[in-house]
Amino acid sequence: MKQLLKIIAGVVVIVSLVVFVLTFRQANQEEDSMLNDLQYRTTLLADSFKESIRPSYLNNATSALQAVLDKFSNRERLLGLAVYGNQGDVFAVSAGLPSDLTLDPSIPERAMDSDSVEEDFLTTKNSGKVYILATPLHQEGKVMGALVVFQRANYIGDAINQIWRTNLLSLLIQAILFSIAIVLILRWIIFRPVLRLIEVIHQARAGHDIYDSNAVKSHGFFHPIAVEISKMSKNLIQARAAASEEARLRLDKVDSPWTEERLKEFMKGHLKERKIFVVSNREPYVHSKIKNEIQYAVPASGMITALDPIMRACGGLWIAHGSGNADKLVVDKNAKLMVPPDEPKYTLKRIWLAG
Repeated sequence: MKQLLKIIAGVVVIVSLVVFVLTFRQANQEEDSMLNDLQYRTTLLADSFKESIRPSYLNNATSALQAVLDKFSNRERLLGLAVYGNQGDVFAVSAGLPSDLTLDPSIPERAMDSDSVEEDFLTTKNSGKVYILATPLHQEGKVMGALVVFQRANYIGDAINQIWRTNLLSLLIQAILFSIAIVLILRWIIFRPVLRLIEVIHQARAGHDIYDSNAVKSHGFFHPIAVEISKMSKNLIQARAAASEEARLRLDKVDSPWTEERLKEFMKGHLKERKIFVVSNREPYVHSKIKNEIQYAVPASGMITALDPIMRACGGLWIAHGSGNADKLVVDKNAKLMVPPDEPKYTLKRIWLAG
């Protein structure tokens, strides 16, 4: 489960990085495009307004100038217009234009000093982000004042925020879909074949002929490995049969060394296929829960050291008191389990004693 979570987390991190990079680029490109469009449209507006405003301003026709300014005030993204004199003083302002926008004459002054268009952004409490463009007014080649256009620019930030919100929502959906896809792919393409491969290995270790088993015949990435294991299994079966026959022939030889196969044949000859029973207070394998993980250990005991190899070789039933704090978690409904856990050879039945 931890490995699966790591895989999902890795994929989500990679997808997130890709989405963040692409969103960052998209947001920057969109912001640049919208700023260029705002500057272009404002420049066109300023050029068209200059032709309407200049005669009234140069003739000092205040009422006519005010009427022109009011006509174009507060339209869509256009907040308003202002005309500054050549001394930086406010000559006329369109109706409804917030007063805090005209407090700083630095932009029109720069436009008049440089005799060129000047622009800047200003953020105020009442109007938010505002784009300001100032263009000089001329008479006979001399700068006589400046026209300032105020445009709302909040929509640019709103559009960028919407891009981030949309892409982050898309990222969340993609992360969920990718996680589901990874779980399904790993479960059906990796985990199930691995479990079948483990079954093949267990059967091979137990000495079963697995060449025709369903686990070997099943398709998957690990089919070639299962086939090779089945071939090894046949060789192991033949080797075990030969060892068993050799052990049987050596039973009557006193000087022959005791091996697992010889012990098995010896017990088979004396017990006549009857099962071996061992009853003890101490169990040969103790299961304990350590940091949410169940682990097993072999207790230090001379009896266990002596009898466990015999039980492994001959099989049987070992009855003992279950003393581990996780013993009940690994047994079946009859309080039994096969041991050793790594290579089951005989049955351990645990008895629960009242404390």
